[in-house]
Amino acid sequence: MKATHELHITVDHPTPFDVREFRVREALHDLFEVELLVVSPDLHVDLDALVGTKACFGLQRADHMPSRSWHGIVTACEHVGIEDDQLGSYRLVIHPSLWLLTQRRNYRIFQQSSDPDSAQAVLAEWGIEPRRSYQAAQYPGRKYRVQYAESDYAFVRRLLEDAGITFFFEESDGDTRLVLSDAPHAAALRTTPILYENAPSGEVLREVATNVRVTRKLRPGRYTQRDVDYRRSPEFPLVASAASGEAVEAKLERFHQNYGAFLFAAEPDGSSPVADDHGAARTNLQVAERQVARRLAAKRSDAHRCLFTTTAHDLRPGVVFHFGAHPRPELAEGRRLLVVACELSGRSIGEWRHEVDATFADQPYHPPLRTTKPKTFGMESATVVGPEDDEIHTDEFARVRVQFHWDREGKRDTYASCWIPVSQPWGGAGFGAVNIPRVGQEVLVDFLGADPDRPVVVGRVFTKTNPVPYSLPRHKTVSGIRSQTANRMVMGAADGDGAGVFPAGPAAPSLMPMPGGLPMGPTRLNAALLDQHSKAVSPNQQAHRWPGSEVTMDDTLGSELLYIQAERDLNTVVKNNATTVFGNRRCVRVGTDDVLHVDNQQFIQTGSDRAVSVGATQTHVVNGNIYQESVAGSQEFVSEQGSFSSTSKTAVHYASESITLQVGGSTLFMAPDFVILQSDLLFLNPGLEATEVAMLTGVRPATPEEVAQAKHDADVAAARAELETQWQDGNLRHSGDLGQYATTYYHPLNQYPDDVRRQAMMDFERAHAVGVDPDLLGTGMYYPYDTYTPPPTFGPQ
Repeated sequence: MKATHELHITVDHPTPFDVREFRVREALHDLFEVELLVVSPDLHVDLDALVGTKACFGLQRADHMPSRSWHGIVTACEHVGIEDDQLGSYRLVIHPSLWLLTQRRNYRIFQQSSDPDSAQAVLAEWGIEPRRSYQAAQYPGRKYRVQYAESDYAFVRRLLEDAGITFFFEESDGDTRLVLSDAPHAAALRTTPILYENAPSGEVLREVATNVRVTRKLRPGRYTQRDVDYRRSPEFPLVASAASGEAVEAKLERFHQNYGAFLFAAEPDGSSPVADDHGAARTNLQVAERQVARRLAAKRSDAHRCLFTTTAHDLRPGVVFHFGAHPRPELAEGRRLLVVACELSGRSIGEWRHEVDATFADQPYHPPLRTTKPKTFGMESATVVGPEDDEIHTDEFARVRVQFHWDREGKRDTYASCWIPVSQPWGGAGFGAVNIPRVGQEVLVDFLGADPDRPVVVGRVFTKTNPVPYSLPRHKTVSGIRSQTANRMVMGAADGDGAGVFPAGPAAPSLMPMPGGLPMGPTRLNAALLDQHSKAVSPNQQAHRWPGSEVTMDDTLGSELLYIQAERDLNTVVKNNATTVFGNRRCVRVGTDDVLHVDNQQFIQTGSDRAVSVGATQTHVVNGNIYQESVAGSQEFVSEQGSFSSTSKTAVHYASESITLQVGGSTLFMAPDFVILQSDLLFLNPGLEATEVAMLTGVRPATPEEVAQAKHDADVAAARAELETQWQDGNLRHSGDLGQYATTYYHPLNQYPDDVRRQAMMDFERAHAVGVDPDLLGTGMYYPYDTYTPPPTFGPQ
């Protein structure tokens, strides 16, 4: 085809250029590329100043057919020679500004963001605002997405492919704008059909299509994807599938085990509030079905194609058009086709060629998954992170968060990563082994299937800031486990000799004394551990100072040791038998109380001596019988205070040779053939009361002489009491006089001169007459007149 036309280029550069040749390549979900051969009178164009500048290439048909333009940046320039007319010849390459994203490689993490939103976040950093042609609500958030050692462009393109969204470029307001669409096949139809001409002759000045070819390729007819949800039973069929195509294609299935493909943002269900602290994510089969349908469409995007040459230069990727006057039914007028790719090339004077690749728009179009997802290069180290006040940060599934060393945007907080599973020695249904890495520790992170979106902690390493428990290589024979008290704070020890380390917060342990004494503080504990009789120390003899628990083994030949330390409590449960064998010596030291409860029998056997020392009271309660037997030797019982024995029925003390009871100088000696009773006084049947008093107080009963004297004293006292009663009957008449007397001289309100008061006090005779004991005079006591009662000292003198 020959035509007259106009080509022009504008560059943000002072040098003028004329276009001699051009080639433009465009495709859905790809960058356009404009390659130009231009000339300039300037033979010394500064290539450094030219590359990276904004540029626009446009073409205009002289017959006023639709024009095209491409705005972008000069990504490459080359001085290729000098023309005969002394014009410099240069090759320029123009790409859209989106091309810049191919030049920045990065690592970063996106969480709780949909794939299109994450892609647009990257585009926004470059000042690119695309036109969106999709419903954002159909794309729920993704839990975790990693840009891993890939360019910004590859990351954006990969996310859009995964979501089923394609991109292309359109002319808008004198510029070239990026468009994101999940249904380009549904775009508005180009108004004018493109006429089909089989073999046009001469100069073509109208929009026609020639050299039309229709292709059909065998492609998969089924797409199946499977995922795993650790919140569900392993038997749950987490599968989504879509089918299309002819009979033979139905057997061509693409099966993918794509972990995490069905995991999308969801409303929290309350089952794991910690795991969902930044947003819940659950498998969604409804969204998964939509996803596999799009992926099947992507696989079949080139099953039906139409290729042709045209003079309609406004055909570009994303345009929907139809043919006119084509004999094939699938190309009949009204059958919609979507331009997928095209290439336009030509010279300023001469022939243009516009090749178009189109697909049938009656089938959904989604971009093929061509952008390779990066794979990790092996294990990496990372640092466990969490809130500032949380030393152990985990969720309901024993997962942790980490800060990867390549993450420049992470702030070492709870947003540094998603919850990452931790490989444990044993995992079962409510049983197994659990050891959770703590904040600040260095861990080794691997990736399932080398997928950067699926990290898992597989190991831990010591560092300078997290050193080994025992100094190495000095203690190279030591192995074991040592923990550390979490959320620590320093407080005074129980015995006031230093600092103890205990958990902080509401659950902090109390040092309130247990019955019987105080727990061991650091000083007492240190002394007990180092005591020669109860020495129990770790391999370095310092572990008991460490705020944590420990199980350590020292394999040094001749000094093998198993050391167990509980920082606070040690609870042991044995549901059947327990056997402990000590080959040599055992020493147990208890700081406060020791309680042993045996539901059935207890048997203790000592091969040699046994000594029991009790600092206070010892109590034995036996609900059955007590049998004590001294096989050889004697039994001695010494009590400094006393001894008491009681039985509700009978008591028998038997000795084959003799029994002796001795208290001071009193002795009862019993032999098989005689009995001796020796004492200063002997009482037989002194009476029950006298006997009980003697038993309780140790005071003997009275002798007959003492009984007689007591009777005499009692008779005298009784007679005296009788006389006292008779006197008081007569003395009542004096009470009124006494009250008047006391009121007159002793009431504090009566202000008598001191000489009058002294005279009254010296009136012993009158006071005696009214029954006042002279010893009471001068006390200042006030005796009310109407309530006077003679004191018990009143009476005959």
